[in-house]
Amino acid sequence: MIDPFAGFILWGRPHDETVAQRFVAIIGRRWGVQPIVARAGNALILQSRARPHIESSHGFTVADARLDNRDQALWSLGVDPGASDAAIIARALEPGGHFGAADLLGAFAAAKWDERTRTLVLIRDCLGRRPLFFHHGNGLTVFASLLPDLLVLPEVPRRLDEEMLARHLALDNNVAERTLYRDIFRVPSRTCATISADRVVLQPYWSPRSDAVPHGRSDADFIACGRELFDRAVARCLRDTPRVALYASGGLDSSAVAATAIRLGHADVTCYTGIPPHDLNLDTSRSHYWTEQPKIEALVRHCPGLKVRFVAPRGIHAWLLDYERVFRVQGLPNFSPGGRGWFGAIENEIVADGHTVALWGTFGNIGLSWSGSYVLVELARQGRLIALFREATALARQRRSNAPLLIAGQLLASAPRVVQRAITSLRGRDPYDVSGFSLLRQSAIARLNLKKRWRQNGFDPKFRRAGPPAKWRAGLMFDHMQSSREAELMRHFSLGLEPRDPFADRELLEFCLTVPETLYCRNGVRRWFARQILADRLPPEIVGEQRRGLQEPNWFEQLTARKPAIGEEIAAIEHSALASELIDVPRLKQLYREWPADAPTADTPGTEYQCALDRAVHVAQFIRWAENGQL
Repeated sequence: MIDPFAGFILWGRPHDETVAQRFVAIIGRRWGVQPIVARAGNALILQSRARPHIESSHGFTVADARLDNRDQALWSLGVDPGASDAAIIARALEPGGHFGAADLLGAFAAAKWDERTRTLVLIRDCLGRRPLFFHHGNGLTVFASLLPDLLVLPEVPRRLDEEMLARHLALDNNVAERTLYRDIFRVPSRTCATISADRVVLQPYWSPRSDAVPHGRSDADFIACGRELFDRAVARCLRDTPRVALYASGGLDSSAVAATAIRLGHADVTCYTGIPPHDLNLDTSRSHYWTEQPKIEALVRHCPGLKVRFVAPRGIHAWLLDYERVFRVQGLPNFSPGGRGWFGAIENEIVADGHTVALWGTFGNIGLSWSGSYVLVELARQGRLIALFREATALARQRRSNAPLLIAGQLLASAPRVVQRAITSLRGRDPYDVSGFSLLRQSAIARLNLKKRWRQNGFDPKFRRAGPPAKWRAGLMFDHMQSSREAELMRHFSLGLEPRDPFADRELLEFCLTVPETLYCRNGVRRWFARQILADRLPPEIVGEQRRGLQEPNWFEQLTARKPAIGEEIAAIEHSALASELIDVPRLKQLYREWPADAPTADTPGTEYQCALDRAVHVAQFIRWAENGQL
């Protein structure tokens, strides 16, 4: 279970018991439990369930952790077998320790206070599967694993960061340490923050190796290794979970988790699958299918004992009606607010059935089941021209395209950003145009000098890949989408759920970066490598399916149900100077006036409504919530 913590350090200031008591009382109300309190000098720390690891009078370590290699760490560190995860992390962080943070596998965030050196160390796992935030200034450091817990002290400013809000509207996730608040920072994934009275030092303690030596020589070697690592990853996620709940679609990833859980001997495995309402009429296409139900039914036939609950989200979910609740829980907005209605309905069913852990497979697409999008580039790099044109021809048949065009497209995708931008400009287009999916005002882009900042941090509004495929994927795995992962986890905590993803196992991901690109796509079949690995546990209806399921197929119906509330929010935006400076209100009003009559009409401008309009309204709600000082 998620076990949040929070605390503060007073630097050169007398201890204020009133502040401490208020902090404990408010955090206790937020968590719904009486916090466990530890003190050392002018440092105070709170944990919801587990007791902090106290090191005599020298300080303490507190952690929200679930270590995957706990037994190995105990043996390597010489720690008592009954030690807490916080004690293991404390020992791993000791100076000169031979088993440091880089060797810890799993999901964790931790804070270690040393009274002797007057130093606070904050550390976060390599994928950022546990959040960790801090404020440092005016003789005070406040830290918490849940962002809203930082906001309970009046001493922590709630000023919003206009530039980061603009980046959020543009889907720029390339800034790791900054949040939407000017005075609150995150500890990025795979990073250690060392804080003293007068400085903060952020330093990565581990880096992925995109040039690591491959694990095998033959296809069979890679397939066998991938299968073994995936089985182990699923077992790690299930080791303390006799009842298994799973967000399941009919795709490879979540289906593979369900089938593997059954193979590992778990008798109580339930798939919770979202399907469109029965009266929603959507057509299949060459690239998509609109309902997951036939695939899941095939999986149940193939895996006796597997249970399934189909959920047909309808109407407006409470998450979308009470946006203030969302911000109280997360302290920040979502990137895809409309999707909360679809997944919220599924989460309600999981919670109602008494589950406290929910599995999913979101990391599969950039890991084990990577599509092989760079295969033509890799063949060209190797000089295998015959294989290059053979593969391009096979892909062209699948996509109804032509081989030379596919080759040119992939070569451009691997080019440096400066080349990609130059070609886009030569075609008469703005390489930094975000208007297709964002209502960020052009005047705000110019005033905040965002184009220059995007050029410096490598953000591409076209979301094109650049550089070596393994390096690009490593960035997605370990560094990007920090805010989105944090929001997911904090929302799950409010529901009493812990999300786990076997595909996010670090050893599995490291292995995936060594797999040759030519194994991920072969003979025109994308995700070929995952299909070979999972063919021993999934039915042909899933292994052989190359179309994709439609996520949130009734998004337009749910968005239209919220139209009156959206109209009210548009009217309120102009009362916030910050919101109206960032959001293109005239275009927002135009979209509202020209609201499509039905879903087919909305297909073409879908990104304008599903992405741009919905996100702009949600961000405006967040700005007004923060400006009003609500919590």
